[in-house]
Amino acid sequence: MAKRTGWRFSSQEVFSYFELSPHYAILEINPPNSWLDKSLSDLHIRSKHNLNVIAYKINEQVFPMTSASYVFKRGEHIYLAGAEKDLMKLHL
Repeated sequence: MAKRTGWRFSSQEVFSYFELSPHYAILEINPPNSWLDKSLSDLHIRSKHNLNVIAYKINEQVFPMTSASYVFKRGEHIYLAGAEKDLMKLHL
């Protein structure tokens, strides 16, 4: 519970935190501004940040991330899965 609270209060960009294990988690966040209007494949998120975008949320409906050609848009939320140390490097 302390980790969840810490993530929620450390940034206005974090909406949900799900601990998968002591060192891995899923975050629900706004896409960083530098990711907007770019596709998942253009950003190379897995190779650059060691994170996986597993879903996106529009108007309270969650959709699985099934295409690398998906383009991030303002106003949506995304779900990132990875090691806490890698999630923290995003500086949200």
